[in-house]
Amino acid sequence: MKTARQLLQRAAGLVLFVTMSVLAACGKPTSAPGLTGNVSTVREITDGAGRTVKLAAPAQRIVSLSPAATDILVAEDASAQIVGATRFCNIPTGDEKRVVRVGGVMDPDYERILTLKPDLVIVPWLADKTLQEKLVLLELPVLVLHPEGLPGVIDDIRMVGKVCGHEVEGEAKAKTMEVVRTTVLSRWKDVPLEKRPRVLIYLDDISPAPGSYVDDLLTVAGGRNVLPKGNKAWLNVSAEEALQLAPDLIIEIPSSAHAANINAKPVTTNSTTIVQLVDGAAFYHPGPDLGLALWALARAIAPARFPEAAPPPLLP
Repeated sequence: MKTARQLLQRAAGLVLFVTMSVLAACGKPTSAPGLTGNVSTVREITDGAGRTVKLAAPAQRIVSLSPAATDILVAEDASAQIVGATRFCNIPTGDEKRVVRVGGVMDPDYERILTLKPDLVIVPWLADKTLQEKLVLLELPVLVLHPEGLPGVIDDIRMVGKVCGHEVEGEAKAKTMEVVRTTVLSRWKDVPLEKRPRVLIYLDDISPAPGSYVDDLLTVAGGRNVLPKGNKAWLNVSAEEALQLAPDLIIEIPSSAHAANINAKPVTTNSTTIVQLVDGAAFYHPGPDLGLALWALARAIAPARFPEAAPPPLLP
C-alpha cells in the first residue's frame, strides 16, 4: 500500500522528511456529559448515544468492544475488571491470558460474550446500530462511547471512570487532558486563524475532514484543515488532489501496522513540508493518550511555539 510520501514523490519529484515521535496511541448525538456522584449509589448515566444507562454498582465484568475504551480502563487502573476485549485492544501483559478475545467490533462473537456474563459491554458509537441492537436484544447492559472531538474524549474518560468505580482516576486523566488543551490553545491566542498553517493529515490512507475528532485536534493544535467541510468526516485524498490543495504542511500519522514501512531519508515537495509522527496509535484509539498526541501534533505544526518534549504542566 503506497503512503502519501511515496505518491507525492512520484507527483512532485523532491521530498523532505521530518521525523518526530508522538509521546504516548462518523450525524452525531451529543457526547456523554461529565458525571458525578457517590460510588455507592445507583448510576444513571447518559451515554454517547443519548441513552440512559442504569447500573446498581460499579461494573466488575466488562467486555470492551472499543480499543479506546480498553485504553481508558487500563489508564484508570481498571484492567482487572476487563473480562473480554476485541482482537485490536491493547491488554497489559499480565492480563493477556485472562482476558478473552471476542472478535472485532464488526464481527463480535456474541456467544462468547454471553458466556463471559458481563455486567457491562462498552461499544463505540457507530452509524450502523446493528451491534448495539443485538447486544440489547441479548439483555446485556450496553454503554456507548462517542468521542467526537477532544471534549468528547474527555467526557468519555469521566464516564468510564464513573461506571467502573474509578471516578478519581478518571477525573485526574480528564483534568490532565484539559490542562494540555488549554496550554496548546494559549500558545496560539496571538495568531489569527487566517495566518495559521494550512495542513493536510494522512492517517495511513485516509484524511480527517471537518467533523472528525482529528480535525478538532488539528484546530486546537494551531492548524487549518485544507479539506472542506462536507457530508463525510473522513476522505481518501490522492496525490494529485494533495498537490492541488497545496497545503503548507502534510502530516503523516501511520498506524503501528504501517510504521515499519517508514523511509527516513530526507526529502522535499515544492513548498510543502512533510512531517511524520511515529507511533501514532493515540490518533487511532481516541483515549487517554490523546492529550500527548495533541501536543505532538502542535509541535509538528509549530516547533518554535512548542519546544518542550512534554506538555507542561502534567498532573500526576
